[in-house]
Amino acid sequence: MHQTNLLANKILKGEDTLAKSLPLKNLNIVLSKKGFYKGFNSLVALASKLVITLIVIWGVIDPAAAGKVLGNTKSWSFAHLNYYYTYAMAFFIMVCVTISAHPKWGKIKLGVANEKPEFSNFS
Repeated sequence: MHQTNLLANKILKGEDTLAKSLPLKNLNIVLSKKGFYKGFNSLVALASKLVITLIVIWGVIDPAAAGKVLGNTKSWSFAHLNYYYTYAMAFFIMVCVTISAHPKWGKIKLGVANEKPEFSNFS
C-alpha cells in the first residue's frame, strides 16, 4: 500500500515515474563486418547450421530412430501447441491487415527516402 501511495503522489506532483534508461537499448551484439555473414552474428548462424547438420546426419545414419523421435516431437507439438500457433498466426494477420489498412501507416515507405521501392503495392 505504501508503494502505491508514493507512486500516486509522484503522479500528482508531475514527477517522472518511468525508468531513467530504456531496457535493452544498448545490446552488445557482435555482427560480422565482412564475408558471407556480413551484418549477422556469426555465432548464431553457425550454431543453427550445426544443429541442422547434426539432425540431417542423424537422419541419414539412423532413419528409423530419427523418424520416430522427430515424428513424436511433431505429434506432441501439434497436440499441445496447436491453439497457441493458431492464435499467434491470427494475431499476426490482424496486425498486418491493420497496418496496411490504416490510412497513415499503410503509406509509410520502407527503405531509403529517394529510392524506388523494390516491390509494387500489389506484391
